Amino acid sequence: MLLTVCKHWKNILLTTASLWARVIASPVTLGDAKMMATWLKRSGKSPLDLIFRAHDNEIADVGLDIALRHKSHWRDVMIDWSKTLAPRLVSPGSSFNTAPTPLLLKFALFTEFGYAEDDSGVATQLVALLGSSPNLRTLRWETPQYFFEREPVRLQGLVMNQLRELHLTCMISILECSHLMEKTPLLEVCILTFVEDPKEEDELPIGKTIVLPKLSHFALKTDQNLSSFFRSLCLPSLKHLDIEFRHNDDTEYGYNEPFHEWPQAAFMTFLGRSTCPLSHLSLEVPIAEDGLVECLRHVSPTLEDLCLRVKWDWPTFGDSILALLTEPLPSQHGPPDRKFPKLKTMAFYSSLSGIAPHALADMIESRWCFPEDEVQFVNPEITFYVAHGIPEEDRRRIRVMVLRGESGKITDNHDLRPYMQ
Repeated sequence: MLLTVCKHWKNILLTTASLWARVIASPVTLGDAKMMATWLKRSGKSPLDLIFRAHDNEIADVGLDIALRHKSHWRDVMIDWSKTLAPRLVSPGSSFNTAPTPLLLKFALFTEFGYAEDDSGVATQLVALLGSSPNLRTLRWETPQYFFEREPVRLQGLVMNQLRELHLTCMISILECSHLMEKTPLLEVCILTFVEDPKEEDELPIGKTIVLPKLSHFALKTDQNLSSFFRSLCLPSLKHLDIEFRHNDDTEYGYNEPFHEWPQAAFMTFLGRSTCPLSHLSLEVPIAEDGLVECLRHVSPTLEDLCLRVKWDWPTFGDSILALLTEPLPSQHGPPDRKFPKLKTMAFYSSLSGIAPHALADMIESRWCFPEDEVQFVNPEITFYVAHGIPEEDRRRIRVMVLRGESGKITDNHDLRPYMQ
């Protein structure tokens, strides 16, 4: 009886293709690759979820070839090519790589070549590989950059009209960003962490307005002039915005020049046109304090999380920002209207300096709830690093607030430790 039952279940297992349609493969030997091929063959034409991790040997190409021969029924695919330095996915000119990928919903690629020209070659192959993916929802390509004297990658040719999530760490230009965003009307999440073009000296006009009605999360790390980009952008559903001005870590080729000026007028035009319910704002840009005040006033009704960072030679912020974030005191006419009614977290990393005594403590206390207060609420989480420290009286007041508050957290990164809580 047991042998009969086992044989019956074995037949079910071998004849049910969907049971073989989820694969995690990391072949090291030819035997591993053969097992991978057998498994994928048993998946038949079922929609395939595949995680393939390559090792730095000849079996990497064998495993990739096996995966590519099943791409007509890919659904959710991740290829980790970071351990091999061979800049190859497919051969664009080969007639054996023309099978479409009509079922593909998610595709992620991890590479680590280090040279931009290798990424450019893989970008061309990626277009050939995914060019027939009409239902692609998520595209992720993560690749670190160390030397980038060549041209940025181009991804034009991909079918992206159904894309919801785009995450790229390869080097692309701001003009290429605009082209990609124009082609993705349903985009909801866009993370671009290396927007740069070493050969681009002048600002390039973007052209027509780019409207992405569903984009809620946008992160941009760049070393380019953003004036035209902001003036052309409209994101009415934007909730999470993260912008960082950065140079690549490698300065061998001279990319340690001053940053572009912060395009305050264009940025405010973007916020005004978008009228978005922004809840999270993270800025690491050379913005002047009066410009930051203007920006924060605009987003104050909906802002929940604020993070401000500056680089070593940028202007810092002081009493004007703290005064803006300080809620007014209650009066005999009842509680005042709060300026930032939803603000829950604040982080100031090297962005505060020259602040007057009590300015920081007053701001925190105006947002802190004590047991005696008639109106009880959850206290915020606040992190700050003040380069030259804060007055001892401010520190004492903050310590008392934390000891007496029943929620919230305050961390002084000057000491690299939180206050007791």
